[in-house]
Amino acid sequence: MKILNGNRYYERSDIAKYYKSACNCLLDPSAIEKKGENYFNFPIDFLYSADTEEMEQIKLGIIKFNNTLSWEFSTESALNLTRIEKCYQTLYISASQKIDNQTFKKTHLENITPELVSKYESWLSSIGTEIFFSFFTYQ
Repeated sequence: MKILNGNRYYERSDIAKYYKSACNCLLDPSAIEKKGENYFNFPIDFLYSADTEEMEQIKLGIIKFNNTLSWEFSTESALNLTRIEKCYQTLYISASQKIDNQTFKKTHLENITPELVSKYESWLSSIGTEIFFSFFTYQ
């Protein structure tokens, strides 16, 4: 990381380090618990109970954000937080397009539709994106 004129600029190596840390949080959620219970838009305890398929979908969110940031390096040698935040916002999924795990689990099997599954997957993916972004915003 470089600091120029008081602004932090993240290089490819910083992104790779944060990507690895975000992925490791899926294996050991205690690494992000220190950020606080109210830091995230999801209950951190969910990461302890998520099954393999849910974890894969969360990791997909991390991968999407990593790919978006990697694309930025085709024209930049380092990214400031403003640019990273814009990338994060491009991946933002509105609340109307997501459904959390408690609501999904309460849904009766006969009421589960492809649209409902898609909303649940969007919620899971947004967790991954949020975890990865937290490494830039929480110092």
